Amino acid sequence: MIERQIGVWSLDSQPHRDLVRSGTWRWLRLAISPLLLFGTVELQHPASVQAQALRPEVRFPFLADPLEDVPRDPLLPTPPVSRPLSPLEQYTLEQNLDQLATQAEALAQAGETEAALELWRREVRLRRLLGLDQELVAIDRVGQRIRDFNATQELQLFSVRLDVIQPTLDINVAADLVRLEAMASTYATLGDVEAAAALRQQLADQALANGDSTEHQTQLEILASLYADWFYFDQAAETYRELVQLAQTSATPEDEIRFLRPHINTLEQAQRFEEALTTQQRLLTLYSRTEALWPLIPELQYRMGQNHRHLSDLDMASRQYQVAYTNAIANQQFDIAADAIRALASLYRELERWPDVSYLYQQLLLVEREAINAYGLMDIFDQLGQLYEQLGNPESALLAYREGLILARQLSHRETYFEEQINRLTG
Repeated sequence: MIERQIGVWSLDSQPHRDLVRSGTWRWLRLAISPLLLFGTVELQHPASVQAQALRPEVRFPFLADPLEDVPRDPLLPTPPVSRPLSPLEQYTLEQNLDQLATQAEALAQAGETEAALELWRREVRLRRLLGLDQELVAIDRVGQRIRDFNATQELQLFSVRLDVIQPTLDINVAADLVRLEAMASTYATLGDVEAAAALRQQLADQALANGDSTEHQTQLEILASLYADWFYFDQAAETYRELVQLAQTSATPEDEIRFLRPHINTLEQAQRFEEALTTQQRLLTLYSRTEALWPLIPELQYRMGQNHRHLSDLDMASRQYQVAYTNAIANQQFDIAADAIRALASLYRELERWPDVSYLYQQLLLVEREAINAYGLMDIFDQLGQLYEQLGNPESALLAYREGLILARQLSHRETYFEEQINRLTG
């Protein structure tokens, strides 16, 4: 029964296209009814851009009451009656919609994406007749399924529907609070980051007003992670700053350290390097107070060097790289030591301090041997060969390339490259 009826009804079906072209009063009623029911939702909600991006002939039919559709969906009772569905009718509809969802999934698995999207859209729209909770679950489930299908229109439709629902919920009512929490996650699933963030902030503010500091912190953590995951690094940095301040107020250094790390990451991603350095200095102070955290210091110092480099403060960058290298060697953290030497060598190349560059590469050879890093050694011999050639010392360059070739043959990697360099220098 379901399969036979699928082709009869869709938002893009011939009956709907005819109605759009005819401009009948029914379409005007469908267009106006959501606004009459819920007021100027689009103007009030930060996600109104989603609604504006949708064509009216797509948006309004989806938002309209399915019981008022002409023609009526074949899954709904006929003839039409001016009342809500009875419990038996709701049960029958639920069973049919479950079948519809199963068929949509089968179509998606078979690669018939457009047909699957049409069924999912129809299913979600009819779910609202079974109650708000069922509709919200369906939007989230389908949203998770279609976000990889480049289904922009469907994602926007679902987001706009959430925009309509949200003002009808009272954040002070426990059941509605749970629904709003779920909706915040669903907004993120749909890619409506601004709406998700606004709702998370509202939930955080409500928790604070209720004196629930734990929930307030939890909501801020989710908000900060949301911003960072979607590359809103400035907003993420500000939210993590708030979390750091909360941790400082409550005198919990463990939480402060936990929030300082992503705070630094987002500041660096936002290219706010001076602020990142200030924050890193605070983290360095906290690390220094606890012996168990001392092994974390070299990598932090290396990153501080990188941030000084971004700010063109080469003197401070050089100092941070050197201290990072020294502390990394003391902790036998050879990978960090190698990174620090490479960064310092790159800096000295920029300053054309060639003797220092040569010395650093020799040191780097020792570090990579300690780390038993054959690929790293091969790369250093390549860098040495290029450096000696640049300094007009082809004999030393040839020796470096030959050492690199030995490693390349052991690794079966870049053999041709080193052979070409050797042949070029030997004529």
